[in-house]
Amino acid sequence: DKMNTSKDCVEKYVFPKTRWSLGGPGVTICLAGMQSHGAEQFAPIAHCLPGEVRTYNARGRHYRSDLIVAEAAADARRFVGEPVRVFGASQGGMLTPFLMSELRKDHDPDMLEAVIADAPSGVNSLVNRQAFLLGNRAVVNAFAVLPSCIKAPVFLPPDSQVTIPPGLLSSHDNYRWQVHQASRRRLSGFPITLWAREVNWMIRVVRNGTLARMCESHEGVQTTYIRCMLHNYTIKASTVEDWNKWIDLTLLDVDAAHCAFQQNNWEFVQLLQSAHFDEWRNP
Repeated sequence: DKMNTSKDCVEKYVFPKTRWSLGGPGVTICLAGMQSHGAEQFAPIAHCLPGEVRTYNARGRHYRSDLIVAEAAADARRFVGEPVRVFGASQGGMLTPFLMSELRKDHDPDMLEAVIADAPSGVNSLVNRQAFLLGNRAVVNAFAVLPSCIKAPVFLPPDSQVTIPPGLLSSHDNYRWQVHQASRRRLSGFPITLWAREVNWMIRVVRNGTLARMCESHEGVQTTYIRCMLHNYTIKASTVEDWNKWIDLTLLDVDAAHCAFQQNNWEFVQLLQSAHFDEWRNP
């Protein structure tokens, strides 16, 4: 059920309902992280998300956050009067307040809810080695003009960091192979120019104060921040303190790597099936 729109800008996907789907009224809008296909990134936890489950991510050479927000907000108008949840992973979490600002134009805040999963709050919230690279504007701007045929690198999780869901009907080695294959699919095919433009957007919205202003749209909206605490080589644990300055949120810790919905699937499934998300299942 894949739908590509706004060529070279937005890719969106609707998960088909299965007997394992949580279902229920409304919609869950999933905003993918940097260099991620939403359909791949959220597939391992889609059955834990209520209502119609939709994903959005950038594609091609350009990062047009405005078009991603516009597409998602327009699609959500079918659900006025029903629960609308936004689940932003990593950089998708940074985009969540921008979408929330648009959703409030059509939806009662009481019908809105947000989950921000291990999102950065700018370059300074990244671990040192990443911050050094991503914070170097000369490097980023050089990447931004490279040909589209040059793809971003693929990073696979070490076997030791892959946790096996209990009751899985396959061998441990086979599950780890599946995780690596999913990582390749999710992270492959993106031009390094898109990566550079995503980084520039992340730097710009923090430095000019736009992200902080957009967070005001979360007033009266139940917002949860999921902090990933296992081998997190991406986001500093203290990042949530920045988000707490902008949004009145609830913090949940998960013993998993950064937004590793498949790599540490059982940990995320347990979290999403916990009492904190009871209202998701019974709105």
